[in-house]
Amino acid sequence: MANEQRAVAHNASRPTIGAAMPWQVFEPLQGQSMTTLVWGRQFEVTRVTATSIRVSLEETKGTRYVGRAEMEKTLAALNEKGTLTIEEVRHFAPQTASYVAALMVRLPGVTWDGASRKLVTRAGAPQDVGSSTSGTSVAGPAAAETQTRQVSTANPISFDALWAEQPGEVHGVWRKLNPMVQTELAAMALADVSQTLRMLRTCESPPEQLLAARLFSVARSVSIVEDFELEPQHPVHTRTGQVRVDLLARGKVDGSTVNLAVECDGHTYHKTKEQAARDRQRDRDLRLEGYDVVRFAATEIMDDPEECALEVFRQMLARPAPEQNRPAR
Repeated sequence: MANEQRAVAHNASRPTIGAAMPWQVFEPLQGQSMTTLVWGRQFEVTRVTATSIRVSLEETKGTRYVGRAEMEKTLAALNEKGTLTIEEVRHFAPQTASYVAALMVRLPGVTWDGASRKLVTRAGAPQDVGSSTSGTSVAGPAAAETQTRQVSTANPISFDALWAEQPGEVHGVWRKLNPMVQTELAAMALADVSQTLRMLRTCESPPEQLLAARLFSVARSVSIVEDFELEPQHPVHTRTGQVRVDLLARGKVDGSTVNLAVECDGHTYHKTKEQAARDRQRDRDLRLEGYDVVRFAATEIMDDPEECALEVFRQMLARPAPEQNRPAR
């Protein structure tokens, strides 16, 4: 009986699935800059209407629309399960999962757990901000800002994401460090940046550079693929001659080496039927040499480099192959 009473009390403290989305919480965000929770990507909330939230991506100046229906479905699932990963959010918002998650933590009762990389509900949840039936007042901008500071930083996903999301706290920690420790960290950061810059210098276009930089950011953030390497303009000898792969992504999946040729297709050289036929022939030649191939339009990369980088790792995880069938290092 006592166990049943505790279960009832616990469920009562959680937001109910049928509760209306407290949409008014998002209205003060209009004109504010925000950051995605996993990849530290900057965006601005440019407009909040009754049915959607328009966001502008600072990297590409592209625009995304977060639908109210997507947010409500995500909240319902979060209320039901208690936690949601970004991939689970993507089920309800395929094109805007990162922005939905960043907006969700503005709801009282919803936080981001950096250790598990999940949205989490807390006791007392969205009931505190009244819904259309509760009659209680809606939290204002100050409360929303407080909610953002509650995002977990105990185990940050990556230093650059933490810096973007919690600059005040990071700077505070930095100022308290011993000067020798600061010097060591600065040397580590400089070495990392120098290596990345040298790699980016060999890329042939801005989309290639943007995707390469995002891939390195993802690889630092989560251990998706072991021993991940990225090589721009990788030469491959095929039956029809030597070609250069825009980006070669290499790593180990379940102990087997995966080599994925990542092609970034600009409109100028990939728009005609003849050019498309040439690309397909090139892909067949690469596969004969043991390379898997994935192609992105340059506009895809510039509009959403985060999603393209995630797709690269999805492709690598989906295509492990025996070591002997892979190109020699």
